[in-house]
Amino acid sequence: MLVVALVLTVVATCAGRAPAADTAPAVRQLGRILSNRLDEVSGMAASRQNPDILWMHNDGAARQLYAVHTSGRVRARLQLPTSITDLEDIAIGPGPTPGVDYLYLGDVGDNQRDRDEIRVLRFPEPRLEPGGGMELSVDGFEQLRLTYPDDSYDAEALLVDPVTGDVLIVTKEKKRARLFVGRAERWNGSTAATLEPVGKLKVKYISGGDISRDGRHVILRRESRAWLWSRRDGERFEAALARPPRQVPVRMKGQSLNGEAVAFLPDGSGYYTVSEGRSEPLGLFRLDAKTQD
Repeated sequence: MLVVALVLTVVATCAGRAPAADTAPAVRQLGRILSNRLDEVSGMAASRQNPDILWMHNDGAARQLYAVHTSGRVRARLQLPTSITDLEDIAIGPGPTPGVDYLYLGDVGDNQRDRDEIRVLRFPEPRLEPGGGMELSVDGFEQLRLTYPDDSYDAEALLVDPVTGDVLIVTKEKKRARLFVGRAERWNGSTAATLEPVGKLKVKYISGGDISRDGRHVILRRESRAWLWSRRDGERFEAALARPPRQVPVRMKGQSLNGEAVAFLPDGSGYYTVSEGRSEPLGLFRLDAKTQD
């Protein structure tokens, strides 16, 4: 199996010395999560089928997804159709059927770094009926089994390129983050695909990330800070991430210290954040007009 070892060593001084923003994103608190079951939110993705809905899940061997309104009310719970080893992040992006949005689940965590394989699951995003308290199930899903080319790594950030459909995984490490990609065409294989190493970033302890729907921006976060990159037309994300990022806030007043989840709004005008804990508030950070242009 051919592995394209295109490694871009990123010289951006991301950790605490990234280029300062012209103005910090405006932030406001939305609702508080009204479910004691969602007390260790690890991943979040903004729905494209259901206005003001955020798909969330807990860390670890979670077997449910939650559809949470931005008011904090849980609209639906979705039972996953397979066992999970360590679910760390969720993304939304294109899939095999044109015009259909798919949810991608990253069973990619590996605290002990002893997993032989990791995997990503995907299925079409459900459309919710009016009201609340819905119990949903998945009729069918696909899975992409993945292996690293050289070692085992712990990872908590899963991203999906809305242009190419590629899956990107960012490792969680003390001094840097490695960027690996699983090409979209590998979903057709019956055996595990080898991830391609495509970048090293001078950011540490990355716990989540997202790519905007139009593919123009990518954000990676840790507990109290985040980094934002912009992408040029026709550019792969590994090339965009080779440039210095803009450091942006990711935790607002009132949110707990340990935060992992971040998700762009469907229109890319800002991003949502939430921390771990019970009755946690949802934060909405709006990007300035200059960044959106």
